[in-house]
Amino acid sequence: MNGHHQTTILSYYKSAQARNHKNTVIGLYAFGTISVVPHHNTTPINRARTVIVPNLGGFAGLSFLYSNAKVSFGYRADFFFGAIDGGVDAAKKENRGFYGPFASVSVGIGG
Repeated sequence: MNGHHQTTILSYYKSAQARNHKNTVIGLYAFGTISVVPHHNTTPINRARTVIVPNLGGFAGLSFLYSNAKVSFGYRADFFFGAIDGGVDAAKKENRGFYGPFASVSVGIGG
């Protein structure tokens, strides 16, 4: 996995100073000017792993055999455990499954 993650945060600070007749700061008020301070965080993500993935699968179906052809239909399921890295900042194993009805036709051409 190769990726690039960037976060941008804008922080807002409100401040105003109260001064006396000698221009000395005597307190802070909650209202006043707004300062915007941007923060940027850029993180490259580079992970490479080779793993052995366990697979569990099966099917149930019917087949009809003719002289030079075969017709099959049924239901098939295949499940792969820990096959996908689904994490963003850190590796996270995820399972993947493929399942559903199927149909096939086979035709012999000689022999």
